[in-house]
Amino acid sequence: NGSSVSVSNNSAIVASFKVILLGDANSDGEINSLDLLLIKQHILKIKTLVDDQVIGANVNGDTDGVNSIDLLAVKKQLLKINAISQVYYMGTVDYATKTVNMADAVPYIRTLGRTELTGTALSLEWTCTGIEFSLICEGDVTLNYGWSWNEGKFTVVINDNEAAAKQYSVYNSTAGDLTIATGLVRGRYKFKIVKLTEAYSAQAKINQLTFNGQLDTKPTAKPLKMEFYGDSITCGYYNMLNQHDTSGTIFGQYEDGYNTYASITAKNINADMSVNAISGWGLVIGYGNQPLCNIPKVWDSTLPYSAETVKWDFNKYNADVVVINLSTNDSSVFSSLSIPTKPNFQNAALAFMQNIRSKYPNAYIIWANGMMGLGQFTNEINAAILASGDSKMSYIELPLNNSAGDWHPTIAGHQAAATVLTNLVKLKLGLQ
Repeated sequence: NGSSVSVSNNSAIVASFKVILLGDANSDGEINSLDLLLIKQHILKIKTLVDDQVIGANVNGDTDGVNSIDLLAVKKQLLKINAISQVYYMGTVDYATKTVNMADAVPYIRTLGRTELTGTALSLEWTCTGIEFSLICEGDVTLNYGWSWNEGKFTVVINDNEAAAKQYSVYNSTAGDLTIATGLVRGRYKFKIVKLTEAYSAQAKINQLTFNGQLDTKPTAKPLKMEFYGDSITCGYYNMLNQHDTSGTIFGQYEDGYNTYASITAKNINADMSVNAISGWGLVIGYGNQPLCNIPKVWDSTLPYSAETVKWDFNKYNADVVVINLSTNDSSVFSSLSIPTKPNFQNAALAFMQNIRSKYPNAYIIWANGMMGLGQFTNEINAAILASGDSKMSYIELPLNNSAGDWHPTIAGHQAAATVLTNLVKLKLGLQ
């Protein structure tokens, strides 16, 4: 116990760590009955543990100090009932205020979805892009951001407490600071910052973080990965507005990409997700007969609006499940103009699934449909799946819900759809 490990970047030491064996109260590098005795004596105030001894004895690392919970943990370790989970204790922590840009934070942050480091800032465009990071800190934590185009939202989750996730509204063409935590007591905290608003409405940058303490190790990835391709349904367009009439509203303030069938399904199976969807876009043609508004045009882009030519490195993210939810906008054009033709749609569907298969040889590919009605191309989707001869491609009909703004699904509708999709995904992955 007490050994130090340093992490360097280009020969410069960026962090130092002290090795402490939790449960080892006398710092001899072992957990045995002597440690149990010392912890008991400390609790009874017979003998006082100091410095690294206290850190080793405080097995659960809470702010209550060494107590009976820690004593019980050591007992269970010695009786081989439950092994103590070993985490490192950060060496001397400097709680001075620091401001760190995203380029310098790269070793410590985990990016969510497709993002791009541009200079010292991290660019976010697709729905639910963001970052995860951990801090050993106290006091306040502040995010400095940039935001272009229309109004929208970030959400912040602390210590994986999804029920307490907090949304922050941001406004068109702004930049500034968001205080995302206040009055924290000294400790280790995990943060998730997610852009709720889709690329069509707004692009964001995370410039820097300001905190009192230091960055902790990068959070680990989840065991599974999902990827979604879709339109306004997958973006969560107007899912927060429980009425059809959208007059006088700005959809970025009523769009919650973190509470869609896609994000809920990913949470249900403890998966990371990448959402690549744009409102009004289709498989072949976009809403209002817009031939350039098709998802296959940007399906491999990192930043679909500001830098479409910046291509995503698929080696960074190996999806276990890919969900396609496209045809609603194609169907709306077909109903009035009979385009795209049904053979054209079927060929495009097959080509798109084959392109996805080329990137993810082992993924399950699921084509979802029905949340705003089945549309005009159900038979063509199924024919394309059949023509692929691919046993890992399938079709699913999700429940209809068009009670939200502009006849889109409500959050409750997304939850219902997620239940159906989750059941299929669990079946395919053997998670039942």
